Amino acid sequence: MGAKESRSSKTYTLAITQNYYHNLTQIVDYIAFVNKQPTNALKIADGINRTLHKIMRNPLMYASM
Repeated sequence: MGAKESRSSKTYTLAITQNYYHNLTQIVDYIAFVNKQPTNALKIADGINRTLHKIMRNPLMYASM
């Protein structure tokens, strides 16, 4: 009568590349120095890093099923 959903345990690898760090630095530098908003630049960097850590803890969080 009811369908059973089985979830297999999958292993995912999240690679943090140098490109990530380079892009993050460019974003933060632009906000801090071009827009002259260093406090906002730090908030943006913090938000991006927090989101990355959430994805690392739960890689299926944003997966489309």
